[in-house]
Amino acid sequence: MTKEEKLERKLARKAAKAERKSARRSRRAERRAQRRERRAYWREWRQKDYLASREKALSADGQGVMMLTSIKVPPYIYSSRSQMIIIAFTAIFALLFINIYTPFNSYTWAPMNETRYFVSSTIVVGGGLILVILSRIIMNLCSRRRGIYYWLYILWIICEIGLMAIGFTIVAVALRMQNDFMQALGTSFKNTALIYCIPYIISIIYLSWRENLRRLQEMERANTTHPTPQSGAEENNMEHAEQEFVEQQHTEQVTHNQPTMLHFYDERGELRLSVGSESLIYIEAADNYTCIHYLNKGAVRKTMIRSSLKRIGEQLSNSNVRRCHRSYMVNLDQVKIIRRGKEGAHLEMGIDGVPDIPISKTYSNDILKWFIG
Repeated sequence: MTKEEKLERKLARKAAKAERKSARRSRRAERRAQRRERRAYWREWRQKDYLASREKALSADGQGVMMLTSIKVPPYIYSSRSQMIIIAFTAIFALLFINIYTPFNSYTWAPMNETRYFVSSTIVVGGGLILVILSRIIMNLCSRRRGIYYWLYILWIICEIGLMAIGFTIVAVALRMQNDFMQALGTSFKNTALIYCIPYIISIIYLSWRENLRRLQEMERANTTHPTPQSGAEENNMEHAEQEFVEQQHTEQVTHNQPTMLHFYDERGELRLSVGSESLIYIEAADNYTCIHYLNKGAVRKTMIRSSLKRIGEQLSNSNVRRCHRSYMVNLDQVKIIRRGKEGAHLEMGIDGVPDIPISKTYSNDILKWFIG
């Protein structure tokens, strides 16, 4: 084997390795995008579900009474990030509070020095933290697609306190710190509830303040972007109409010599991607998503959008992007060759990395009519 052949083989291996690495990165990016899409979808669904339950509770009996049995907890309180904040703050508060203030005459429960007291309190708080984390994981799974009502949320917290109190009581009786189980259980439940509820209420207040601040900022941005008319409404409307006319004329002049932009919206109507008509190659269906393939800087790129191929086709009805298969749409301006073989008809783009796109019998007549004219 000559040196040139060895070099070519080495370069080929490097190219194949780089291609596999790029493909892995692309798949990871697609999975991350899909996870973000799913999280955003369920976040929006929970918010709408909460607002619907709130409106229903406000309109009950025409008195605007919000019943705990009919209204759901705001999603920002039981979201994963909020749960992490609540659990972390509660654990830190409980540990500091127990060791600094030694509440409820806790030294009298089991006489010990400060070091043993700190270690014991850390173990107790750690055990309670593990139980709360498991409880909140279950809550998150149960409320992810249904939401959670106030009465169930309050009952859930009471059960958490009860389970922690039972655990602490069992440990105290096993170590012979307490003799009467029921008396120790009552004392443990009361003390646990007091230590637990103080940081919990503070956390809820903080989360509510942060959510209200976020909404105020969104309202300020909305008012800045879309200012409301103040005085002289008719004069403002005239000026606005003139400005729109000038902008429309300018847009027509600018876009006359520019390629058409194709816009892609997801199932919620939000704009996710805009591609020039000369850059779009083809669109592929992928379960509840569509994968859009296009050229960018000489390379083939792709973007996942949560939408059906039928909905995308309706959005591009006035373009040269046509359906050729139940799983494919093709930009016919990019087609270089139509080939018919034993396995059926295919469209060839003549672009590296782009596979041949099959033509099904259902759409073959439309595709041939477009090319024949």
